[in-house]
Amino acid sequence: MKFPREMYDEFHHYRDRFGKKEYDRDDLLPGVMDIISRHCPDEEGWKRELAIKLIDDAEKSEKKRHTNQGDLFSYESHVALGDKMRIKRGYMNLQQHWRRKFVIDQNKKAQDGAWSDETGWLNDGIQALFPHDQKKKRIEVLAEDGSPVIGNEAA
Repeated sequence: MKFPREMYDEFHHYRDRFGKKEYDRDDLLPGVMDIISRHCPDEEGWKRELAIKLIDDAEKSEKKRHTNQGDLFSYESHVALGDKMRIKRGYMNLQQHWRRKFVIDQNKKAQDGAWSDETGWLNDGIQALFPHDQKKKRIEVLAEDGSPVIGNEAA
């Protein structure tokens, strides 16, 4: 859904007031829902879901922004400290640096695990499909559990 430009401006101004100290994402919701109510009264029944989406979108867009120094996040970017806790990157203390590092390390482990699982699955499929005609599908040669399909029963 596309919101009025004024609503986005008000939302970003409101969100920018947070982050100089650690905050819970849920702390943003009442104010964001009020902003939605003022600018989009027809969306009253969906305002909590829309507020969450607006916050999610703001966080995703910050991940895409780079600073002149080549950093992934600017000092003003709101970053995760675990669960729903956030802070502006430039305002983190030592303990928050450690928590942020833990979040990043856990994400890396999860990504590596997903890469490994998907690579193994793809390699199994390549190996099973390689001796067959190019049009044959995985489901025709491997069952969902990875065991070979006898004949064409799965086709």
